[in-house]
Amino acid sequence: GRLMRILPLAYIPDIDYETIENVSGLTHGHYRSKIACVLYVEIARSMLLNDGLTIDEHIDNSNKKIMKYYKDNEELEHFSRIFENDFSGEIHSGGYVIDTLETVVYCLRNTDHYRDAVLKAVNLGVDTDTNAAICGGLAGIYYGYDSIPIDWIEEIAKIDVLLSLCEKFEEYLE
Repeated sequence: GRLMRILPLAYIPDIDYETIENVSGLTHGHYRSKIACVLYVEIARSMLLNDGLTIDEHIDNSNKKIMKYYKDNEELEHFSRIFENDFSGEIHSGGYVIDTLETVVYCLRNTDHYRDAVLKAVNLGVDTDTNAAICGGLAGIYYGYDSIPIDWIEEIAKIDVLLSLCEKFEEYLE
């Protein structure tokens, strides 16, 4: 759940890892979850700030930053499949934070469009709404709003309220 709520921090200029950890820790205090949130936000920030890179480059660059920053933290061993891009075994799409982040990275690395990435996350089963939301957040940043199928957008309840909130957030950031 924490990964679903943390993405807006990627839009705040110069936010540091400690702040991301503190905000994410409001609901889940385990350090592994904090690192997962920092990695997720770092991937999003890379996508926001570095046009022209591939998804693989965004993820790889973010992985390097996280490995360097947390180099002495034994929790990093849990991220090895993500860091090594080794998804040869089964993808576990359950609610555990590492499984969720692996699912998202796997789906992004193995598709080339917003729709395909989100559908791949859903079709892996189990915690489908969480996986789709988290994957969709990054895919939306990378591919852009216009890549989201219009029929999906039209199904969002109270879309006008949501768009108004997005506009207010954008004004706040300016």
